[in-house]
Amino acid sequence: MGMPAAPPMSHTIPSTYFLAKPPIPSTIVPPIDNPKKEIIIAVMGPAGAGKSYFIREMIAGISQSDIELCETSGWTKVRSFSFPYGPTKITLFDTPDFRNAGTGDYEMLAEISDWMSSAYRQGTLLSGIIYLHNIHWLHENFWATEHLMMFQKLCGPSALQNVLLTTTQWSNANLAAEESRENTLRTSSHWRELITGGAAVKRFMGTRESGLELIDQLIKKEPKPLLIQHQMVDEDMILEETDVGQCMGWT
Repeated sequence: MGMPAAPPMSHTIPSTYFLAKPPIPSTIVPPIDNPKKEIIIAVMGPAGAGKSYFIREMIAGISQSDIELCETSGWTKVRSFSFPYGPTKITLFDTPDFRNAGTGDYEMLAEISDWMSSAYRQGTLLSGIIYLHNIHWLHENFWATEHLMMFQKLCGPSALQNVLLTTTQWSNANLAAEESRENTLRTSSHWRELITGGAAVKRFMGTRESGLELIDQLIKKEPKPLLIQHQMVDEDMILEETDVGQCMGWT
């Protein structure tokens, strides 16, 4: 069975956000010495999906200061972590959590969209997105469903082939139950729509080797712009006018 329909979403945002587009910090995207040898991947997902753990496994043994930064909680800015992988430089962008204490969803989405717009203006495209989802969450979990709806509108249909819907927190002890949850996710309305559009369902088994298998798949992808980038840069929209802004009821 698919997910039950989510109730209408209502969000209150500061009136100042409607006055003008937020400024785009010029330092949000680091300079690239050789764009042909750098792969840019965004790591996204709701709070508790395991983004920090995934990134920590990828950069293990590379930089202790980056590992310590990765382990900090409550951040509200997009953060980048890079590591060498053969002849390639892999840069993972860690996006802030929605439902972060003291900060509303609008501020989180504004930070992510600002970063994506800035990257697009500089000619930087994502090779892919690893979207993490805790396998132990029930498919009826409303806030995880809401986050997935935002993610779908953020990406748009043309970039879904570069998306890996990746489940986390797998354990050998409950493998049968977890596989059942995975099958439920695959057939739920929002996941099914993303999969039909080209997104792939994968598992992160908690090891660096498992994470590198995901990265290997995205290295081969042709980088593509996301819908939010096209709308805010090419069509000169403010966040409230975009598909994801309208989805969230920010009108």
